[in-house]
Order: sequence, then structure tokens, then C-alpha cells
Amino acid sequence: MLSDIRDTLFHAKLCYELWRMLTDDGIRQEMGLGILNRYSMVFRAIRPALYISFVIKLASLFDERKDSISIDRLNKALVSNEYGELWNEGRTLYKYRSKMIAHRNKTMDWGEIAKGTGFSYKDLEMLLLQTCEMFNVIAKLQNQEPIPPLSCKHDFKRLVKDIKTGLKLIPE
Repeated sequence: MLSDIRDTLFHAKLCYELWRMLTDDGIRQEMGLGILNRYSMVFRAIRPALYISFVIKLASLFDERKDSISIDRLNKALVSNEYGELWNEGRTLYKYRSKMIAHRNKTMDWGEIAKGTGFSYKDLEMLLLQTCEMFNVIAKLQNQEPIPPLSCKHDFKRLVKDIKTGLKLIPE
């Protein structure tokens, strides 16, 4: 179960990182309007897909069902009292995921549901970081691998550079 949670958190972390990069004005300027316009359909598909993947992955770890792979199954005695607050915030994200992504219906008011969570970009990042931190504490205490400290920022920036310079990696 620890490896499943680690993999889920790592995937959520990478999706969040890329999504934030694609929503960051500085990164978007660095990419250039030419790239964004030329590949607009690609970026239109990627950005929301990354956000949805991030929310689904992270929220899944706050599922209350007994058959789920959830951080609720970890040994909470090994972590500080911050767990209760973290769990409550994660449950709010889980409810948002359920209403906005997984179980949408035609009568819902998207703005009200999103506003009802109270989450900002920074709050989402903090929830992710705190969940990763808690997992790493438990993994260390159980002599298990922590979440890899890898990032996709360098690869993404290299991809943008390759697109800008017209590098052809595969012959046409």
C-alpha cells in the first residue's frame, strides 16, 4: 500500500508542477506566443488534463471507503497532530473532485462549488506538499522509500527550447 500511495503522490506532484508551469505567465512568456498559438489545441488539452489528473490523484488519497488506498490507512500515530487538519482539507478536495470532475450534473453551479472549497493555488500546493511530507515521515519510520525528489521543470523547459529551435528528434 505504501508504494501505491508513493506512486500516486509522485504522479500528483508532477501533474501539479506541469499544470502550474502552463498557467504561470512567466513560463508562458518564455515559451512565446508563437508556440502557444501554433500548438494551441495541444496546450488547450494538456493544461486542464494535468489539473484534472492532479486533483483526481491527490483527492483519491482522502477517500473514506474501507477498500480504498488512502492515507487514512497509514499509521497516524507516527505523525503529528496536523493529520486531522490535513485530512479535513483533503476531504474538501475529495468532495470538490466528486462534484466537479467525477460526478458532474447539469444543475450544479461550478463557480459556487469551486468557491465553496476555499482553495487557492497556494492552498492546493500546500495540501500536496503536506501530504507528501506526512507520507515521507511515515515511509522513513517504516524504512520505505520516500517520494522521489524529481522534478519535470527541466525537461519541460528543454522541450520548449527544442520546439523553439525546431530541433527534429525524429526524422519526418
